[in-house]
Amino acid sequence: MNSLPNSLSTNEQNQLFRIIKRNFINVYRIIYQISQPESDSFKSRNTYYHNEKHPNPKDSSEEGTCCQAFFSKIYIPNNKQTPIEQCISLLLSRSEFLVFSKTLLEKLAETFFRIKNNGIKDKLPWDLENERYVLHEVLKEGVQNEMFKEIKKRLLREQKVDSKQPGLFATPSVWEKQFPGIPLDFLTNETIEALVKRGFAFQRDFMKSRDFVRDLHKELNYLSLEGKFEEIIQETAESRKDRCLWLNLSEIEKENFGSLHRICNALAGIPYELNKKNSGFFSQISETFQLSYFPEKAYQKAHLDSSSLDARDNGKLVTFLYFCNVDPDFKREFGKIKVFPKVDMGKEGEEINQEGSEEILMEWDGLLAMKSRKVAYEVLENEGGKKFVVRFWANGPRDFLKQDF
Repeated sequence: MNSLPNSLSTNEQNQLFRIIKRNFINVYRIIYQISQPESDSFKSRNTYYHNEKHPNPKDSSEEGTCCQAFFSKIYIPNNKQTPIEQCISLLLSRSEFLVFSKTLLEKLAETFFRIKNNGIKDKLPWDLENERYVLHEVLKEGVQNEMFKEIKKRLLREQKVDSKQPGLFATPSVWEKQFPGIPLDFLTNETIEALVKRGFAFQRDFMKSRDFVRDLHKELNYLSLEGKFEEIIQETAESRKDRCLWLNLSEIEKENFGSLHRICNALAGIPYELNKKNSGFFSQISETFQLSYFPEKAYQKAHLDSSSLDARDNGKLVTFLYFCNVDPDFKREFGKIKVFPKVDMGKEGEEINQEGSEEILMEWDGLLAMKSRKVAYEVLENEGGKKFVVRFWANGPRDFLKQDF
């Protein structure tokens, strides 16, 4: 017999799922293969939520006590997971994994029977003990490798892997073919020139419609009232007080959230425009957005979105912040963002320099663009009224020659 049964009963499927998941899946290893820094973060956060769920060690006996069993499951709540963790959680759900396991088991069966047939052909000893050992090794390495390849494929498809992983170059002709009625003229020439020379640029009237901003504000306000925005877990709890919602363009319902879909689609076109108008960007396709909600007194401390240091470089090339802060009380201030175009190298890494810093009003329908690895920014405390920011990042490799990006 050189293949597996074509069908399994529901009970057999459940048993097989539990055996593979418990004994042959290590989420930490999968994340480590994608991003070592994120794997370290996952390890500490997953441990925290595991201990929170099982304060008494005896309570977790059903999960097993060995590392393999522990890391076979993600204990972090879904709304606090990173995009990579969410992708793995989805694949480990029963419905998704059963579909994936059909192809997985076919590949592993092919590997196992090839080894077995070659061993018998070479007249190597092949008893029940050797067969169990080979099967265990095939499952141990094969499940991890196939899981990693599947996760990587999904992440690349959703553009949630940074530019250190194989990405898709944002080819202008592809956009023009797909959207012939939407020209790549979202940014002014002055915006692109200032971004290249100064490291940041602010463009007013990005969507050129106050009515659009009002409609967008209504949609974002609805999402906030529905509790869709969540706090972000940070190493330093006081680093930011806004609430966030991660979205992929394909997840936005155009019928119910037309304005949100429109602004995100426009931002998604910018990497194509950057490559068309300046050959130095090498921007990649990206359709992932972070919506930020700033209630009163909320802020975000000065920080870089990426880094010129290998250990901290997450692939972000250019940061874009679109401001939507219409409020019923128009007398309230827009709010401010402080930009730090000068970052020095200190003993502990990059240090933000106050010299040359500039405060920018978060004017409605305004777009702020900054080099993610070179320019730091701070969202000053919101002194009144709901304020929303649509964040988008154009990903791309570092410029090792000119050091411009």
